[in-house]
Amino acid sequence: MSTGRRPNLFIPGAPRCGTTAMFRFLGAHPEIFPSRVKEAYYFMPANKRSLEDYLSLFAEATDERWLLDGSPLYLLSADTPHLIREFSPESRAIVMVRNPVDLIRSQHTLNRLQQRERNDLPTALEATDLYWDVARCGQQLERLLAVFPREDVHIVVHDDFLADNAAEYRRVLEFLDIDPGFAPRFSTVNPSREARMDAVQRTLWRDGGAARVAARLVLPPRVREKGWRAISRLNAHRRPRPPLDDDLAESIRRRLEPDVELLSNLLDRDLVSLWGR
Repeated sequence: MSTGRRPNLFIPGAPRCGTTAMFRFLGAHPEIFPSRVKEAYYFMPANKRSLEDYLSLFAEATDERWLLDGSPLYLLSADTPHLIREFSPESRAIVMVRNPVDLIRSQHTLNRLQQRERNDLPTALEATDLYWDVARCGQQLERLLAVFPREDVHIVVHDDFLADNAAEYRRVLEFLDIDPGFAPRFSTVNPSREARMDAVQRTLWRDGGAARVAARLVLPPRVREKGWRAISRLNAHRRPRPPLDDDLAESIRRRLEPDVELLSNLLDRDLVSLWGR
């Protein structure tokens, strides 16, 4: 049964920018209660959760100051910042951003692993705008700041988070005005992986497949998804990605440079130079 408390802390974007690690590290803090599932996506247009179901994700919260929802695709929807702010007027947001070339490549790798993408990266970029939309962190942040006061938003640049987890984590705790001396066990989360056996991945992730249909009949959603992801991880192995083709990287960089310029202005930091190397 829900306590009636509403989440008041959100990681609304962007995907493949360290959001899973930040969610885990923040969830370890005694003054933060994380949603029972990381990606609730209650405020997305395609949401199928009821309000009762959504609030049940925080039902075990007690006296924690912050209730955390980490759904990194929220900012893809123009309406989501308004919906969040109306639902939780005093909420705060932590936005994570990344070099768009690396972000697109990482998203494509994940989609391939989870059988949502069969094309190679150049073909995928021609076939859909989704990768481009996901990587426009400047546009996403601008939408959020049109609704959230600037003092209620903290931005983490992926390069800084990689370079020093502890320092960036401490800055987030200071932003939230909670004990900055707490330190979780920092570890690598969501490293680059590829499937050992594609057939297993197809069985796990293909909608309408016999395995998924059977699992829906006998397992609750939370257990089902945890099991799916655990098996998927066992069928994957870490493998450093080879260098991206220089021409492809440059074409992505040129197309998204206006958005990086926008993000640079919003952060008052030269990300064009940082990510142009």
